[in-house]
Amino acid sequence: MKKAFYKVAASGEFFICCFEDKLRDLKETLEELPEKFTISSVNKYLLESSFELLIGCQLVSEVTGGVAVSLSPLEVVLFYFALKEGKSRALDCAFEYLQSLDKTLRIGGEEKKAKEISREELKKTFDSLFKGRKAFNLNRLNIVM
Repeated sequence: MKKAFYKVAASGEFFICCFEDKLRDLKETLEELPEKFTISSVNKYLLESSFELLIGCQLVSEVTGGVAVSLSPLEVVLFYFALKEGKSRALDCAFEYLQSLDKTLRIGGEEKKAKEISREELKKTFDSLFKGRKAFNLNRLNIVM
């Protein structure tokens, strides 16, 4: 399966199987997540489980009928706090939380202590998660409501 994916990826040809009636219109889709949002109970369970274990997460969508968006461990922490506290408080809450931990996270294939993650590194992840392509996909695939 992995080999087949690489062949398709290398060819430059991509397609997505989805239920069109559930897909948001491109014109209505925001490229930034709102301050406050909700997610389905299934995604909430997946997110909270990943948050507790400090691992990546794959959020699901009715649009694709399965896995739709993958989050890295840092994105999981930020998304969790954005869901609980609002997007504007997520960065500060996530940084405080990580500084209080004596655990490691897998970042870019390497283990890194949570306390060693800088605010700048977290801010960069925050910006890529909440603005741009990933936010667009979270909105368009109806993962955030």
